[in-house]
Amino acid sequence: MSRNMIIAIVAAAVVVIGVVIGIQVSNNSSSGQSLPLSHFTADVPAVNALLKGIPQSGQVLGKPNAKITIDEYIDYKCPICGQASKTVVPPVITRYVRTGLAKIEIRPLAFIGPDSQTGALGGLAAGQQNRMWYYSELDLRNQGSEKEKWLTPAVAAEIAQAAGCNMAAWNDAFKGQEAVNSFFTIQNQAQTDAVSGTPTFVVHGPKGTDSFSGLVPISRFSQAFLTVAGIKA
Repeated sequence: MSRNMIIAIVAAAVVVIGVVIGIQVSNNSSSGQSLPLSHFTADVPAVNALLKGIPQSGQVLGKPNAKITIDEYIDYKCPICGQASKTVVPPVITRYVRTGLAKIEIRPLAFIGPDSQTGALGGLAAGQQNRMWYYSELDLRNQGSEKEKWLTPAVAAEIAQAAGCNMAAWNDAFKGQEAVNSFFTIQNQAQTDAVSGTPTFVVHGPKGTDSFSGLVPISRFSQAFLTVAGIKA
């Protein structure tokens, strides 16, 4: 997973993305499973309801001055991340992020395959418009098969469109260096945080750090908040 590999993926995507801006991609436009725009738009109302009114800045959802920060490492093709998006993350957002106690930062990795990298770059490009959480939730709730190469540049563009991105700006960001640099920064931080799988949650507060992975009950976050901030939530 070298920098040249990532840049090559982005460069190869430019022609495809230019075609799909503002239009729905044909089901036959990419190899593997094709997921058209309609596949992702069904969950737009639910995702809008979950995120509406909460500040977003780049990868971060929540108030900047929140005492607790949750770093969520994901792979956009990871089925457990998809389950967490439906069962674990919504109550965390509702109970802790919306109330201002915590903010949560999404950090995409590429454990599963090359198209995981494509998805990560798409999410980071959406983050440049403060739409990364919309992109992420729509992807994770509507994944294709883990075994198929479904997360193509064309599909990433469909997700970005469903997420409400300005597609001309997203296209420029997707093929730009800033998304690549952000991707490698996240990979390096994941090594520092000893991330070995997804999803992994790293919780930071004034009294320290706690981390855990997989599908966990909401009480695990409450326990972490008490550890890192002395807050019983």
